[in-house]
Amino acid sequence: MDSSGVNALKEYITGTKRARFSSFVSKNKKRIPEWSIRINATSAHGLHGAWVQQYDTVHMKVKNTEKRSPRTKLCNTALWNDIFENFKRRKNAIDTFHEEAISTLTTAARPAAREVRQLIDPVTLNEESTQDTIDSRHDAEDDTEDNADLHLDSSSEELSPTSESSPPSQLSLQLRAPGRDRFQVDNVDISGKFYQMQQYVFDFVISNNLTLESDTTDRIGASVSILNLASTMDDKINKRLIVSASQLLQSLPMDPTNTDISETTLITRYIVPLLPPLFDNDDLNIRLDFTATELAEKCKRPPNFNGCPDCIITRFPHQTDDGINIGYGEVKKSSMASNHYLVNWDLVRLAFFGKNAIDDNHLGGNISIHIVAPSIVFYLIKLQSDGIYTMTELLRMQFPMSVSEVPAYLTNLPRLRNVIHISETHCNDADTSSWYRESLLATDITFLLDKKKNRKRKNTTGY
Repeated sequence: MDSSGVNALKEYITGTKRARFSSFVSKNKKRIPEWSIRINATSAHGLHGAWVQQYDTVHMKVKNTEKRSPRTKLCNTALWNDIFENFKRRKNAIDTFHEEAISTLTTAARPAAREVRQLIDPVTLNEESTQDTIDSRHDAEDDTEDNADLHLDSSSEELSPTSESSPPSQLSLQLRAPGRDRFQVDNVDISGKFYQMQQYVFDFVISNNLTLESDTTDRIGASVSILNLASTMDDKINKRLIVSASQLLQSLPMDPTNTDISETTLITRYIVPLLPPLFDNDDLNIRLDFTATELAEKCKRPPNFNGCPDCIITRFPHQTDDGINIGYGEVKKSSMASNHYLVNWDLVRLAFFGKNAIDDNHLGGNISIHIVAPSIVFYLIKLQSDGIYTMTELLRMQFPMSVSEVPAYLTNLPRLRNVIHISETHCNDADTSSWYRESLLATDITFLLDKKKNRKRKNTTGY
């Protein structure tokens, strides 16, 4: 929740003698969507529950008590539906802006970074030769050859986009050299450096005749281009990462959808193109399977947990059919995110599946993949010492739900590479049988869990 919303709650509770949650909502119904941007809510009831929880938290802090506010906080369905619709419009607008910004930055990152390094880095590059190159370009434009420090003096005249050294520019904006009052840090002319970078971008646009549409292409062509990039790589993990991105481009819709996606569609269209290319390894005989796959060692598994996971990573030693499960995954669609009981139950199931796989197959570790769309979390379950099993979070990220979100996914490739490396390094045979402990049965877990399901109860796990 935005800090402005928390401050508004504090001011209301502090300054109102008989503070009521419903009164606060009625007074601030136009501001609540703005304050709720950071809340991951998928329904009006979910947004209402998040605000009720924050209201109680602020109330207990302001009143210095451990008791929640005694007054009723029933959900006014019509009011909260209007608030949620406003919230959803704002959220979609911000997400769209972020996606376009990331896409633009991804396209421009390499040439811009190269030019910035040439302009700023005095250690690895020859600053004098770089500056002479830029000088010669401006000498041709201004017909002057007596200045070796670039034309960044007190002159503030606009640069003509129709100079003889370059073709006419289609840009309406004209650059203006910085004046005498410049921003400097440690005797470095930041204003001058930024102006040089602007000049490079303008020259790049002019020389390449770039437009907003010039970098667009069909998804098949983009996929082929990415696969061609993979063919130039020697590292096999990097190749698998590129193949994953290529398959996502072919499978994902062009733009995000606001409709509820079924779990089957989520798996087949969004997750299958993402995960199997990452974990499938022909050299190690590892394969990731979906869609009600039965456990590879089902005949050896004791009946202490009912049902199969949504996703299974299996290793086939010595190229035989007797597989060993080295990883598991559970999937929930985005509309189930507010059902903390079922989502957390999936996490418990993953922990037990992984623990039992380590014990039954004498493994050093096991990978767990917990998906609550569009969030995905990777864990490593490992037997650290005598009777101590740990479940360590390796990576938490958002997987793309449309082609427009693929650039953001690409920024996570280095971290995904680490996850793949850990899974192939730690999920191998290990002789730690003396450390094993018996597992609880499903009936034991059911006995330990609270029978009551309270959606207002704070969720201790994140996804």
